[in-house]
Amino acid sequence: MNYQVGEIVQGVVTRILSYGAMMVFEDETMGLLHISEVSNSYIRNIYRYLRIGAVYQVKVLSVDNEKKFLKVSLKALTEEEKKMNIGLNERNQALIDSKLLISKVDNWTKIELDKMNKGE
Repeated sequence: MNYQVGEIVQGVVTRILSYGAMMVFEDETMGLLHISEVSNSYIRNIYRYLRIGAVYQVKVLSVDNEKKFLKVSLKALTEEEKKMNIGLNERNQALIDSKLLISKVDNWTKIELDKMNKGE
């Protein structure tokens, strides 16, 4: 794991929670996109902003190397950087191996759903 604060990275949303979204990045590092870091506006329904399986560019806010965990932000992106997210899921991903991530999303989603069903 070699992430730097302020770096822009691409990740896939694997789970959406009331307080934000869990994301996974190229090297299987996990991350949290907190609801307060999605938009400058109040978010009543996070499902209107994000969807499971979608790829987003986000800015790294903090790095926990021990846990291989990132805290990331959408709202910290500049307007120019935000424009790069438009249509991101419709075009070929040049910066990450999206086939690797997408092939794992179903399994990660199943794991998270199993956890929810078990009450974890």
